Amino acid sequence: MAVAMIRILSRPDGEAPAEIRDKWIGLVLPAQSEHHGIAFSVLSHTPRKSGTAYVVSWEDAMRVLAIADPQARAWWLANVRGFGGLVFDSTCCEVVPD
Repeated sequence: MAVAMIRILSRPDGEAPAEIRDKWIGLVLPAQSEHHGIAFSVLSHTPRKSGTAYVVSWEDAMRVLAIADPQARAWWLANVRGFGGLVFDSTCCEVVPD
């Protein structure tokens, strides 16, 4: 169950190519939890510091992206494996009011 719905407002930080990260802009995603502290990069799995962020399950993120941009989803499926969720920093998104 989602703790909040978030809308992506600007390009998220990360290792995916900029044009792939841009495909998140405007999408509304169900955040499973709020996150504070360390997150891991999706390609290198290296730790990176994050402030307040929202975790979206891999399945939910791919489901929403499949509708919005199947080619971007294909990039994620081809390049990122074994990830439980994606972390979106609060600087790139907003909580959608109920």
